[in-house]
Amino acid sequence: MSIIANKVNSPFYPENVEDSEVGLKSELFDRRLRLNIAEFHMEYEDIQKAALSFTTIGAPIRAISNAAEATIKGVEGEIVAVPTDGLRFNATVSYIDAGYDKFIDDSVDSSYEPFETSEWTCSLGAQYTAPLSLGEITARADWYWQDDVVFSARNAFLRSNEKIHAQKSYRLLAAYIEGPCLTMG
Repeated sequence: MSIIANKVNSPFYPENVEDSEVGLKSELFDRRLRLNIAEFHMEYEDIQKAALSFTTIGAPIRAISNAAEATIKGVEGEIVAVPTDGLRFNATVSYIDAGYDKFIDDSVDSSYEPFETSEWTCSLGAQYTAPLSLGEITARADWYWQDDVVFSARNAFLRSNEKIHAQKSYRLLAAYIEGPCLTMG
């Protein structure tokens, strides 16, 4: 069992984000088609980061500090189509370009560290709802994909077999059928 103490009397301040967004939200063809797109830009300051250091006798101490500043920018898109009553399709895509402008961690410049977010995400979905004598039955399927997320490239956080500390990209598939006295998923 290991005990990690928190550094006492280490004040830190709230994080601050200045966010700007411009985009288009539209509903067309009697609200059967929705097209949304947005571009965003964030200046993120006083990012709170936890750092691990050690006392003179080797005891670990965790400290939170306002260690970083970052720029985050990207674009998001969404399409929803309802071609007929009861049938609905949707799709989303998001691209994020995020990076540290300044990241001083325990007096070490860590600005090269990756920002902990995936660059790309996207999703697809389809749903059909049909009327029945007892109510409605709905069938839905969704697919989601997220790009790799790199958490750290520093040796201090890596296992012996790792070059980087990361989560590989992944996909999720979900489906369900729902109706009167019926739920499967």
